[in-house]
Amino acid sequence: MKMGVGPLQDLKILDFSTLLPGPCATLILADLGAEVLWVESPKRRDLIRELKPHGFQTLFRNKQSLCLDLRNSSSKTVIHRLVREYDVILEGFRPGVMKRLGLDYETLSQLNPALVYCSCTGFGQTSPRSDRGTHDINLQALAGILSFGGTKEHGPPIDGVPWADLMGGTLFILSSILSAIHHRTRTGEGQYLDVSMLDGALFASLFQVAQYLQTGEEPLPQEDLLNGGSHYGIYATRDQRFLSVGSLEPVFLEALAEGLGEPTLLSLNDRGRQILLTRRIAEKTLGEWIEIFKDSDACVEPVLKISESLQQPHLKARGTLVEVPGEEKLQKQVAHPVRYSKTPASYRNIGPAKGRGAKEALTRCGFSQTELNELEKGGIFGEHPPS
Repeated sequence: MKMGVGPLQDLKILDFSTLLPGPCATLILADLGAEVLWVESPKRRDLIRELKPHGFQTLFRNKQSLCLDLRNSSSKTVIHRLVREYDVILEGFRPGVMKRLGLDYETLSQLNPALVYCSCTGFGQTSPRSDRGTHDINLQALAGILSFGGTKEHGPPIDGVPWADLMGGTLFILSSILSAIHHRTRTGEGQYLDVSMLDGALFASLFQVAQYLQTGEEPLPQEDLLNGGSHYGIYATRDQRFLSVGSLEPVFLEALAEGLGEPTLLSLNDRGRQILLTRRIAEKTLGEWIEIFKDSDACVEPVLKISESLQQPHLKARGTLVEVPGEEKLQKQVAHPVRYSKTPASYRNIGPAKGRGAKEALTRCGFSQTELNELEKGGIFGEHPPS
């Protein structure tokens, strides 16, 4: 398995996380060259690997897999040895689990004082709710995000994208790890990072929180320009497709009125505009509206299906889809979203089979062939020994 290239090619990460927030963060780091060794259980079900196999192959690309039963004392010995060579540990267990396994920050930082150790959980390490299970929808609910989403008539929406996981988890895992690495570069000090996804989700609603803290006014559905105002919304077309309208500023609103052929739109109040837009947009098909607004700077765009989105000329121009080496053939995947002039992202392998790349990773950390053979005989690689 090829080593990474890119701005983070000298960064080595042990990733104990599962599901989405942690693995998405290490995907981004791995795309930029970091060596990510994902430590997974040989027996515990992994919902991403099982239920979203196509997503798994993207989410875990550029990574290697080490199957360890962490309750096995031999596994702890392996991790204690590996951590001397690694820069970052990421884990998402409930508080106290890693300590019981002898893999907590206090223990491992004694072996590697420069270690950056990130724990990402729903409620963080110090909350009275720290031991409580949670998922994205619960975090959006507790952060208040769902209370001002959707419509007054139908209530909170269930979004198709887990924003609390990505914004509350992935974003702050990434920023905290890279900040801590920068600090370590200057001082030589590692540190412990406590990421709470609820805190991050609350940060994502900073406009609404600021409104309440300064005015005492509760943000409600459809009472803000960015939350269902007449010229910032979704409208049904004649063929039961949808058109997104984001004509906030006067110049965009004027272009919207021109495209609709409705100059009176500019003089109406918000409710009047909403009625007019609902009626007018329902008169034509999505294809007709695409044609009308194709050259207009009105911030009006079609709500595309994934199949349609992937056909956009934008993707070809930007190189947004890439081909990643698989077991037998190249697999098309979504690329790292940033283009670097000096240190581009690289794509080395799709999400690995269990244990794939483990021997290579351990060899790079000084394990001899004799030691690897003994470890494999001892069963610590579980039911799927590495190739």
